[in-house]
Amino acid sequence: MEITEMKIKALIVMTMTAAALLLPSCGKQPDKTSDANVNEPVEFGANITVSDSYAFRENDGRLYLWDLKTNSYEIFCTQPDCKHQTAAENADTKCSAVAPKEGYFYNYAFLYNDTLYSICTGELNEFLIYTADTDGMNRKLAFTAELSLCTMVNPVLDGGRLFFVGSEFEMNDPDSVGLRENYSLCSVDLSDFSFEKYMDIGTANETVIGKKSLLLYKNKIYFQHSEYSENSVHSAVECYDIDGSERMTVLEMEDSVNVWQCNGGKMLYVVSDDDDSHSQVCSYDLDGGGTEVLFKRDGYVSDVCMIGNRVFYMYSTADGKSEIRSAGVFDTSDGKDLTTEFDGDVYVSVLGHTSNGHLIHYQDSERDSFGLLSDEDFWSLKFENADFKFEQ
Repeated sequence: MEITEMKIKALIVMTMTAAALLLPSCGKQPDKTSDANVNEPVEFGANITVSDSYAFRENDGRLYLWDLKTNSYEIFCTQPDCKHQTAAENADTKCSAVAPKEGYFYNYAFLYNDTLYSICTGELNEFLIYTADTDGMNRKLAFTAELSLCTMVNPVLDGGRLFFVGSEFEMNDPDSVGLRENYSLCSVDLSDFSFEKYMDIGTANETVIGKKSLLLYKNKIYFQHSEYSENSVHSAVECYDIDGSERMTVLEMEDSVNVWQCNGGKMLYVVSDDDDSHSQVCSYDLDGGGTEVLFKRDGYVSDVCMIGNRVFYMYSTADGKSEIRSAGVFDTSDGKDLTTEFDGDVYVSVLGHTSNGHLIHYQDSERDSFGLLSDEDFWSLKFENADFKFEQ
C-alpha cells in the first residue's frame, strides 16, 4: 500500500514547521525563566517543547525561548555583549545558547527541578543530555547513549523519566544499500540518568510509529505503529508494562490508525480508510477497554486535540486534482460541528496548547508568522486573529 499524497503533504508541512523560526536576536537578556514553574508539564512537538509559561526551540544551532506570558521571543543567553557565535564560527565560544559542539544541534530543551535539560545530537548512534542552571549557564554533559533520538516520534516526560524511541543504525553491513535503522523503546531517569531499553519495536521503511502516540499511563508505555505493504496496512496500539516487563496488544486493525492524544485515561485516535476519503475519530478507554466513535468525517483527519467536550481537528479532502484543507471543532455534548475551509494558499499548524494561549504557525501569500491565539478565537477557528509575535 502506498502512502497517499495527502499524507505526504501533511508530512511536508510538519517538516517545514519543524525547521522554521528564523529570527535575529542580540543583546543582554534577563533570566526569562525566573518566575516560571520549572516543573510545569512539558509537551514535546516538532522541534519544540511547550509549557504553560514558555516554549523552547532551536534554530541554526542556537536555543530560543518563547515567553508565553509576555509573548516575547529571544535567544536564550544572559551574557552581556555576547555575539552568540556557534562552535563553527568560534571554537572558543562561551555563548550558553549555542549547541555545545560543531555539527551538533538541539533536539529539545526543558526545565525540570530547577535545572535546564537539553537534548543534543550530532553523530549517528549518539544521544546526549546536558544539564545547566535555569539561565543556561554552567552547562555540563550528564548522559550519553549509543543510539540516536528518533525524531519521527515525540518523547514524553513523566515523573522525571524521559521516554523516547531510539534509533540504532547498523554501521557495518557491507551488503546494505543504506543504513538500516532499528527502533527501540527507551527511557532515561533524570534523577540518576539510568537508562532502560525495553524492547525493539520495528525498522525504518517497514514500520511507521505514530508521532504523538508515545504515552505513559499507570506505569504502562503505550505506542501506535503501522506496517505498510504493497496492498495492505496493518496498525496496532501496544503497551509495555514496566512492572511486569510484558508487551501487550491493546488495539489491532487492518486500517490506517493515528493516535493523537491521551487525556485522563482516554486515548484519541483516528481510523482512515485506504484512500483517505473517510475518517473516524475514536476514543479508547485505557482503564476499562472499549472504543467510542466520537464522530465521522469525509477526508483525512489529523492533529486531533480534545479539551473538555470539544474536539479540535484538521482535515483534508480531495476535489478533483486539488486538495482542500480545513479545520473543525466537534462538540461531543450536542453534536455540533463547526468547520472552516482555508484559502488555497493558507497553511495553519498548531504547535501547542497552553493556559496562555494556543501556539500557531500561520502561512499565506502575505505572511509566514508565529503567534498566540486566544482560547475564544481558537475554538471559533479564527486563526487570523492570533497575536503574531514574529515573522518567518
